[in-house]
Amino acid sequence: MNRRNFLNTGDMVIGRFITAKQLGHVYTNPEQELTRILRTFSSKDILVTLARINLLFHRSTNLLSDERKLKEAYCSIPMLNKIYGDIGNSFLFHRQATLRLLNKCACVARSDSERSFDRNDALNDFSKSYLLVSELLEAESSARNMTGDTEKKDLLVKSFAFMEYSVNSSPAYETKKLMVRSEELLRRLQEHTSELNVNEIFSQVTGLTLHDYQQLVFGVFTFYWSFTSEEIGRQDPIIDRSLFFNPNGQSPELTPLYEKLLSHICISMDELRNSAEEHPKFADEFLLWREYPILKISEDRTICVDFSFLLDKLQTGVFWTIRGYLKEKKMERGIFEKLWGDVFEDYASSIIKRGIYSQDPSNGDKLIVNPKYHQKQQDECTDIAICCDNTLILMECKATILSAQAKFSGDFNIFNENIKSAKKGIKQLWNAILKLGNRRENKRAAVQGIDIRKVKKIYPVLVLSDQIFSTLLMSWFLDSEFQSLKQQKYLMEDLKVMPLTILTIMDLESLEPYMIDKPFHAHLDEWLNLFKEKDVSVFRSYLYPLMMDNPREHSFMDQRFAQITSGVQRYFSSRGIS
Repeated sequence: MNRRNFLNTGDMVIGRFITAKQLGHVYTNPEQELTRILRTFSSKDILVTLARINLLFHRSTNLLSDERKLKEAYCSIPMLNKIYGDIGNSFLFHRQATLRLLNKCACVARSDSERSFDRNDALNDFSKSYLLVSELLEAESSARNMTGDTEKKDLLVKSFAFMEYSVNSSPAYETKKLMVRSEELLRRLQEHTSELNVNEIFSQVTGLTLHDYQQLVFGVFTFYWSFTSEEIGRQDPIIDRSLFFNPNGQSPELTPLYEKLLSHICISMDELRNSAEEHPKFADEFLLWREYPILKISEDRTICVDFSFLLDKLQTGVFWTIRGYLKEKKMERGIFEKLWGDVFEDYASSIIKRGIYSQDPSNGDKLIVNPKYHQKQQDECTDIAICCDNTLILMECKATILSAQAKFSGDFNIFNENIKSAKKGIKQLWNAILKLGNRRENKRAAVQGIDIRKVKKIYPVLVLSDQIFSTLLMSWFLDSEFQSLKQQKYLMEDLKVMPLTILTIMDLESLEPYMIDKPFHAHLDEWLNLFKEKDVSVFRSYLYPLMMDNPREHSFMDQRFAQITSGVQRYFSSRGIS
């Protein structure tokens, strides 16, 4: 992918990695050569090494510095001279390649191999495997032709696989936000028990309360979070051994709880190999790592493979567990799905509230949550409205959770069929605009706090839960859906409707500290000016330079993270574990 597209994807590093060709290694079949190399390694040793490197990316506070340390640990002197002499600071060791190699090694690395990482030839082959997989990634991300809508839609769904390899600008901080989001969503879910007791359902499936489940997952997370990036990346047998989490080394009270937890999120070496061989698309879909983010090396040694997949067990993992239990109970399943959507909407609203209430009052933003039409008080106009002078922002929040098939089949029609919730949000936004700004005054609806006669611009915004909605071309595609509905002739003459903006919940979290500076619509204007120039852009392409040029503390996230970790410490210390 060229430099222009790299900028359009925000903080994705696709296109900034070093390939085999750049170092003069030319192979007719890179995939075949990669398989040959990986088959020489012990599956246990290489999977543990890759897991440790992947954890390093999450824990890193300086990616370039840690990248240099990895190069010095795993590259030969001639390779280092070539890299630093001709290529510079491009990435050799990066999360995209690491996740792909974890998948590949699960399929082909051998349990009977004794090849050790203390041999120079093994280290050279290990670094070469990164060069080869980066070459394959480059081919996947650049061999795209976007001459028309059909080609763009094909690129959209084909991008999902390498979107999963996206590297955040601040992975350690993004991981903290994921932990806070998990706790916030689960807390809200457990508070809503009037229609459906999700805690009781979850306990029936797992044998754990949601509280115990959450604390145990956080316990594994904080165990690894206690290591610095220097400790995780150090080539030291003592450190390596200490990175293994021992579920049997806990208190008598916790051991049976961990047994229940690990039966749902942990996979053994043998099970991994068998499952990988049964899934022909395992390399792209991460199905097993999502389901089992903990790898069991032996009875008393496990290692976390990926922080994001581990913490996501508290979000989509909980969703699919409960939804799966209610599969045959249509009414209860519908109640649960609505409840999940309400919880997500409430969390998104809380971010907007904090951001707007932190503003200088002169910014003028006025927030209305769940605005209702005057004529029918029970009819909601939209989830959130933000008024500022002559502008109006209308927001719909949808907890659209896509199945693996919808994400990774590579079939646009399957994906399109599974985003009904997002499309419903688009229709709701247009209907709200049409009711508020209808050209015919007798058809115009009113909402307290919104004076449509003063409004000159309306900004429709759709907030979605899945990071997949930050993929290349997603803004173009969903805005196309909105534009197909929009009929300006039905609206007041001087009312301008802006293109649809797509925000993921991660975008909203990142934007919160910057809402103090200017009205919300000013951020949207800056983004939309960028979007006009590059239709493959995503909102993170606006956020990324903002965060790089003007980094901000996120006081709510920092405070909540400290509170959560303190709560985890109390949970374990009361059970005899420090």
